[in-house]
Amino acid sequence: MKNNFLSDFPGYAELKKQMNGKQLPVFREANCHIHTPYSFSAFDGMQTIFSMAEEEKISVLGINDFFVTDGYESFHDGCLRYNIFPLFNIEFIGSGLMIRIIPAGFISVARDLIFLIPRDGYKGWNLKG
Repeated sequence: MKNNFLSDFPGYAELKKQMNGKQLPVFREANCHIHTPYSFSAFDGMQTIFSMAEEEKISVLGINDFFVTDGYESFHDGCLRYNIFPLFNIEFIGSGLMIRIIPAGFISVARDLIFLIPRDGYKGWNLKG
């Protein structure tokens, strides 16, 4: 199994040392929600995604495919090649599907889908209305 892409990331002390005297930009361009050719997508291939991101000076890019994680590895590899910070998301759509959002550290299971929930105060909803 491959190492996690963050396993070689330096610790806080090393990062602080490396940043000594350097300034970060006021903002960075980001697109946190793209669909790849592994699901519904406007892109004809993974290379197109990264070429366009480079052209538009995107620093943060988020994969957000429908129901699959098949593109995660090639997305991760492309982000590394183009020096883009990767975000890994997934999108679920369903009619009549009950989704229960609960506090962080817990898992909600609905019709065999598992959701890991962030710590931002969501209480829950029912998509049936």
